[in-house]
Amino acid sequence: MIISMPILARRLLKTFIFFFVVFVIGRLSSPYYYDVISINTANDISGFIHGNIYAEEVDNIYFYINFSMTIFISLFLCFCLSKIFSLTFKKWRG
Repeated sequence: MIISMPILARRLLKTFIFFFVVFVIGRLSSPYYYDVISINTANDISGFIHGNIYAEEVDNIYFYINFSMTIFISLFLCFCLSKIFSLTFKKWRG
């Protein structure tokens, strides 16, 4: 399978933009989403997943939530940026 250089460059640019957006959103987000999920809910989830409620397992639950939200927000933002750029270039080209 032969991939032309413009297609490869576009894919690499999209990949770099995605990693940059993930990095920026990860740095801007709080370390733990205590406002999104309460400590009681995190304890319940930890008890359901791990079978026990220790601080380390609850900390893992907050990490899973933080990571999932960061990836979801990053994917949504990259999708929106991709659509904006494609519409802009379509209008610019003619």
